[in-house]
Amino acid sequence: MLSIPLPFVVSLMLLVLAASLVARRSEGTRLAALFLLMCALTTTVVGLRWLLDWAWLRALQPILAGLIPVLAWWVFARARQAISLPWWHWLAPVVIGFSSVTYP
Repeated sequence: MLSIPLPFVVSLMLLVLAASLVARRSEGTRLAALFLLMCALTTTVVGLRWLLDWAWLRALQPILAGLIPVLAWWVFARARQAISLPWWHWLAPVVIGFSSVTYP
């Protein structure tokens, strides 16, 4: 029997949801679709990490996980008013990325 890891199923569902948002062609749905694509990418990396134990996936996984809260804040804040993302919101993902890459 074919075995598909659960993160790939979740990624597929997120991709379908993002595609349905893009198909609406509304201005407000583009950012939500972008956020869903980021979540789909993250869960795909989790699934690949289950299947393949590559070093670059181990480094990429915490970086993507650190980006999700920043993008979530930006998408939800932007839904209320047009604001730009402050630079200090990128500080945590940068520190996580640097720590992930330089960890022995």
